[in-house]
Amino acid sequence: MVTNGGRPLTLAVSAALLSLTGLAMVLLAVNCWPEAGMYAPLGGYNLPQPVSDKTIPVGGLVVVGPATKCNLSDETLSLKITTNWRRKVEGLPEIVVPSVDAEQTLPPGCTTSTFGIDLIPEVIPGMWIRQGTDCVYKGGETQCFGWYTEPFEVVP
Repeated sequence: MVTNGGRPLTLAVSAALLSLTGLAMVLLAVNCWPEAGMYAPLGGYNLPQPVSDKTIPVGGLVVVGPATKCNLSDETLSLKITTNWRRKVEGLPEIVVPSVDAEQTLPPGCTTSTFGIDLIPEVIPGMWIRQGTDCVYKGGETQCFGWYTEPFEVVP
């Protein structure tokens, strides 16, 4: 039996966590082993990115971190970041809520941060993750790196 702090998790929640584990393995395969000679300055992301509270009230704040991103090049990168909220519970339709895209600079080396993200009204009660893609473009070359948080439960 899968438990959360001694409390049994429902079959649906357990299935969702197993599904996220599968997603993690795919993202790691795509992100960690680029083909030889490919433009690949991004790496060293800790996945899943931890969240401080596993239960968050509707409209609350998700605190993510420490989250690490690494720039393996010797120059500051300009990232284009696409994010969304994703809810998936076995037996229910998946919900994906897009968020505002952002830009961020990433200096050489690894950067670790902790940050808060306000839940938007479309994030209803259920099990959710925050996921996204960081892309860097240089000339005609591109690298995108997918990331996601640990699952957390939004409650009324």
